[in-house]
Amino acid sequence: MRFSAALFAACVLALGVAPRAQAQGFFSFGPPLRPNIVFAYKYVERVTERHVLSGQVIDSSERVLNYYISERQVPKSNGLIGLEANVDSMEIDIRGIGGHVYFNTQRIDQVSDKELVRNRDVFGPSALVNRMVTFNMTPYGKIVSVESASRKQALEDLMDPAIDPFTRQRLREVFTDEYMTSVFLPWRNVVPLGQKVPYAKQLRVPFQTAFDRLSFRDTAMVQVVKEPDNAPHLRFSSELDRPLNSEMTITAFDEPVKVTSAHARVGGDLKLDDDGVVLSGWTTMNGTIVTMRNGAPVTSTVTHEVFVQQIGMGVVNNSQ
Repeated sequence: MRFSAALFAACVLALGVAPRAQAQGFFSFGPPLRPNIVFAYKYVERVTERHVLSGQVIDSSERVLNYYISERQVPKSNGLIGLEANVDSMEIDIRGIGGHVYFNTQRIDQVSDKELVRNRDVFGPSALVNRMVTFNMTPYGKIVSVESASRKQALEDLMDPAIDPFTRQRLREVFTDEYMTSVFLPWRNVVPLGQKVPYAKQLRVPFQTAFDRLSFRDTAMVQVVKEPDNAPHLRFSSELDRPLNSEMTITAFDEPVKVTSAHARVGGDLKLDDDGVVLSGWTTMNGTIVTMRNGAPVTSTVTHEVFVQQIGMGVVNNSQ
């Protein structure tokens, strides 16, 4: 589903969702979303890559990925918070040494677009479209588990020996908990849910994310500040240097390559409403990834930028 941005303010009033009064000098975070409401987010990702082997540039590219994501918060019987998320549609534009690739799931009826699904740079991100994922988390934001029946089936299907190693690894990259968390949760796992936080005080929180498609679990420094317009913002930063992947895919090669090291510097800003729900935000990651192919190092320089924006919300239809 999609919502127009103009619906946002109107829905807040129509649904009776009034912001909470915040204590002076402190910001109190509620749950990630409000119950019984479906939220719509637009996720935009821009990744530029430059891969060097033996002093020669073997590949360089820029890809821009747009996801339209719907999310809702549901109660769980064990006291956890469930967050159901789904990518409703996708658009991707890739430009590089290998040429230009454009794909839009809203145009899948066209023959050329059906063929594009099999492109290795389209197949990976499109695998997340229309796969419902549930993130189970504590009231304080710790993710306990990530559930998806369709992901489970897809990972089982990957064991088919007919699937080539590149495709198998590329899909494993997008199906990790860290990658899906970085895409589906617009607050990027850094909002201290359920906590009362002094303005301008720095806090260290657990942080899981993906740099390109390389998964990381680390910590981030966060700080809530007020902008001149009185809107609360959460600013965060992190240094990533312990990748979880042992292998990764580079489009220039037909097989996965071994990851030997990676480092990225992360910075970001989230605009919040008075409950702590994310209205919009950006993240920038810059760094390098070193891999090995046939005994020779490949150095990849990567810039990974993300922008998310809440574009609407509506009442959940419980009769369905």
